[in-house]
Amino acid sequence: MTAFNSASSTPIDELSVPIDGQIVVTTMITTVASQRVPFDVEELINTPLSDKPWRFYHYHILSAPGIYVAGSSYSMHRIAVTDSYVSWLSCNGLKFQHVDPMRPVDMEELVQGKRAAAWNADARFVQDAVGAISSGCPLGLMSTYRNYALVRHQLPIEWAILWRDLDSDIQIRTDFAQSLVLLVLGCCEDYDTPVVLALLRKNETELLQGIRSLYQQLSAYPRYSTANWGAELGAAQIAAEFHRLSLFRCCLELLGGKQDPRQHKIDPGYSAIDNANIISSVVGIEVLKPFGGFDDSRKILDALSKSPLFSTQRIDTLDIVKLSTRMMANLPIGFPKGYLVQNRLSNGQMSIIHAQLAYFYREHPSLQIPGNDLPLLLCWNSINPITGHVLIKWAASINSWRLYERLIKDIQDSQSKEQLALTLGASLCYQRLLYLIPNAKQPIKGSYHADFEAILNFEYLSNAQTVFEHMVLSVLRIF
Repeated sequence: MTAFNSASSTPIDELSVPIDGQIVVTTMITTVASQRVPFDVEELINTPLSDKPWRFYHYHILSAPGIYVAGSSYSMHRIAVTDSYVSWLSCNGLKFQHVDPMRPVDMEELVQGKRAAAWNADARFVQDAVGAISSGCPLGLMSTYRNYALVRHQLPIEWAILWRDLDSDIQIRTDFAQSLVLLVLGCCEDYDTPVVLALLRKNETELLQGIRSLYQQLSAYPRYSTANWGAELGAAQIAAEFHRLSLFRCCLELLGGKQDPRQHKIDPGYSAIDNANIISSVVGIEVLKPFGGFDDSRKILDALSKSPLFSTQRIDTLDIVKLSTRMMANLPIGFPKGYLVQNRLSNGQMSIIHAQLAYFYREHPSLQIPGNDLPLLLCWNSINPITGHVLIKWAASINSWRLYERLIKDIQDSQSKEQLALTLGASLCYQRLLYLIPNAKQPIKGSYHADFEAILNFEYLSNAQTVFEHMVLSVLRIF
């Protein structure tokens, strides 16, 4: 960088002086003639200015903590300067040429063409940002790269920030690896499968290799080639990737890592099991149920004892119930015990459902008994089928048949008229999920009453939906 005599040089233009809190992005002016100054910038600040011309070598500028040299291209150095340095530098005659960090230089366009030059300028900006963030640059410089970034640049930069926050703290890194193991076990029924046992044998480095590879893949922005031109992610893909990144950020914050609200972009359209699978995918495991349901804490502690990450002392002090509750409160991967759980319902849908349940039970406290959540969901779905496609799949499962068996038995037991109406209504809505084609509209055994008796004995009748409709209407008449 060329230093000019403060008595004869032109100071920085007022329009180029940054706003407080920003960082100036500049190009370096190549030194034509220079002499070595035998002290660094800090010493120079306290030294009276000489009337004679003086200049800095590049490495003197590099040593200043508020000046970051990102790289160079076509004999031009890309430099970022903190605004707290600008006043002193301008007073001492250093002149800056401000540039758009994502704009190709003229020579670049002549050599590569406009399209390739524009792509490579983007790639260079992202590489500079990722390099600066990965090296632990000051917060101001990191914020500047974030604020300059366009949508297509944001994902690599945000992944660099996430990985820096994870990898820079030894304890957080260990806790993160432990949480991956605990999450997978919390989504499994059997801890003795080959996949789970292989997971329990992995050390910290092996467990974090998946997310490290993800960071390396998603923080890259390749230079221009005919193969990658036009290969940018679409809006839906970017949103999905930010959702994935946000899950890992929430996990990091749960463990005491840095808070970063800009990375809180979780999509409520994902289900708990979807989210659990996104996280568990970094250790190469697909889970089949949401996180939670630790009925036997000793069983999971015994499994954790096989992992090199958990010492005996750590296991003895581990409160599984408390830890799992914290995980579910901060990560949308499961629900506390007692919650209605439908694996494929999104977290947004589950939030709406539980709000409806809370309101309904306040209005009808006599119906707030164990087992009524799912019958109520079946009835609501008949009125507002926001969960229809999920419940249709559920209706074909063994779990749905178990509920139906329970409903049929409950109909024959003594219960309040409100509970009977709910049980019959849920049975009707269940039949509607099963029979998506028109069912028989006439009695099969001579009367609907006789048909109903047959259904209560678990006999299959093709007019079951019509029978339950008549039974529900009959009960409602007595209210």
